[in-house]
Amino acid sequence: MSGCSPIYRLIQVVTLMIAAVFAVSGFFGLRELAWRHDAMVNTQILSGLVVTLVVVGVPGLFYVLFGPLLWRFIRIDLISVQFGALIGMVLYGVYNTITPLTAESQRFDLPRRALTGGIDGLLIGLLIGGVVMFVNGRPLIFRRYDLTRYFVLFLAVLAIAWFVVVFSTTVNMADMLALAITGLFVLLLKFGVAQYDRRLPREEDYMDEEG
Repeated sequence: MSGCSPIYRLIQVVTLMIAAVFAVSGFFGLRELAWRHDAMVNTQILSGLVVTLVVVGVPGLFYVLFGPLLWRFIRIDLISVQFGALIGMVLYGVYNTITPLTAESQRFDLPRRALTGGIDGLLIGLLIGGVVMFVNGRPLIFRRYDLTRYFVLFLAVLAIAWFVVVFSTTVNMADMLALAITGLFVLLLKFGVAQYDRRLPREEDYMDEEG
């Protein structure tokens, strides 16, 4: 089948990378414009290119060489990540509008506060959504039980990130150590969720939303 050939997969990866470069580099550039850091636009566009090459290019290379074998070990639930991005955008945008988080944003008017907060929140929510996807261990389904579970995990991951940032800033902790502590807390949360799921009856675990 042509869909299984390396050339077919190479075309898929190349076109995806082109689209991702425009999306990521454009996002980084627009973020600097929103914050009125015009001199940093070119640098951030190049940063977006590098990030895309790493995040998309490395898995893409494995996909070209080995086909969908990689996805048997890495299960990505895109809706979990996308939903997390939207939640982060709304929460951070509203919060930054009401209570500016930096001295720089205090000088902005309300619409620009909402814009800068929403842009940063989109990226923060994207990362948190990816962590929630890992901790959750199941696809997100838009029914009452799964949404409640998702929001609880989202807030738990957000609380972990907030605690580590505040603590590391207070004690002047190295970034790599703070990242390691964050990873440890995430693994503990993952372990707790796994233990909870083992004790939960299957019929309750996947129950349908009641009308």
